[in-house]
Amino acid sequence: NRQPDPERLEGLVRAMRQREDAADTATQLILDKTKPEDRPDMAESFRRCADAVLAEIPRLASYFPDFDEAMVSSLQEAVRGYGKMLQDMAGRIAPEDPAAVKAARANDESEEPPEDLSRRMKMDPEEYRTLLKKKLGVNLDELLAWHKEEMDKTRAEVFRIARSLDIPENPETMQDIADILFKYEPPCSSAEEMFQRANDYLKRTRAVAHEYVNLPDDEICRCVPLPECCRAAYPWGGYEGGDFRYRPFQGQMFLNQYNVKNISDGWIKLNSLHEAYPGHHVQYVRTAVDARPETVKIGTKLVPVLEGTTLRTERAFQDTFSEDPFFPLFVAYRRHHGSVRIYVDLQMFYYGATLQDVIDIYQKELGFDYVTARKQVRSHEITPGYFTCYYYGMKKLTSWEKEYGYSKKDFTELLFSVGYICIDRVEEILRLTPEERFRLFHDFGSLKR
Repeated sequence: NRQPDPERLEGLVRAMRQREDAADTATQLILDKTKPEDRPDMAESFRRCADAVLAEIPRLASYFPDFDEAMVSSLQEAVRGYGKMLQDMAGRIAPEDPAAVKAARANDESEEPPEDLSRRMKMDPEEYRTLLKKKLGVNLDELLAWHKEEMDKTRAEVFRIARSLDIPENPETMQDIADILFKYEPPCSSAEEMFQRANDYLKRTRAVAHEYVNLPDDEICRCVPLPECCRAAYPWGGYEGGDFRYRPFQGQMFLNQYNVKNISDGWIKLNSLHEAYPGHHVQYVRTAVDARPETVKIGTKLVPVLEGTTLRTERAFQDTFSEDPFFPLFVAYRRHHGSVRIYVDLQMFYYGATLQDVIDIYQKELGFDYVTARKQVRSHEITPGYFTCYYYGMKKLTSWEKEYGYSKKDFTELLFSVGYICIDRVEEILRLTPEERFRLFHDFGSLKR
């Protein structure tokens, strides 16, 4: 937010006060919709968030160096009130058990499960179907028809590529594959080295993206540490865009500084493609600069296009790192990761597998350590259905790329031109003539008034 400082302060304080005003309603909704046995975990997540919020209070002056003393004090008061609100909500959702909280927090960095992993997250089948279709634009029947076949296909590709490499290892399990990738594409020795390497990779991927997508010269994406509030659910990293109203457009990819030992060089390279160029950062920039109705910029059922496009990017632009003979293996491994995510989501919410069951799937199918596997499962818990969208969207988009005979360059530009729309609309756009497509993208009546 690059508004004048008084407006920034007013917006920050107003946003926190609005949440405080909604706390009673939100708490009651949680109590109405959450099973009693699930409430302690949810309450503990609120307490962790409260801790993270309150820990920021001493740092606020450094975050806003141009704020005067009175402005900083006002902001600190608002943040303190917001943190207290989170603590109060936690207490109303489930009373605090000091012994359980102490044990859970003591195990934060351990590989021992700090909770009951026999729990199940099964949804009513029709509710799950509706969630997928109405919110995300994913067809459950399609997933059920091909998800196991696709997982077998992606797994087989991983082993085919691995066995073609000139290395002494002969992998037999996915744990062997993970070991090979960590051996030949090892993690950095420190978070500082990881961020430096990521920013170097971003320069390379940015140069390539500007060859394939229409982008302003002054946009920029940098790599920064993971926000504390995302620590429990982002094993590797993510992306967030900036303010549409101000130039230059600035975005940031973040990597998990607490998980350096599990973020191999392959993950850093892949994130620089998926999260940034031509990935989520490019989507943010094009949404900011393209003339589109606000409804297309906000989006509906957009995730299969949003994530399917960036999953396609990983393979379409893997040659950006052509000097690394192991990166195609990592990209295939990541593609398998996408198909496994669908399998896990179905197991959790459709078939009713336990949390331990799906943690085991991630450990077996991808060779994840326990901590990474648990964080992946926690991400599923937070956003049911979301992780089906990556592979589902990519599968459709890449099949249409071949079917309609697009070049890599033209299809890449098209995918970043369509805006945040349902994936079914993408195929309708592909069927248009170039003249019809130009009118669709430029002749919005609402933009001419």
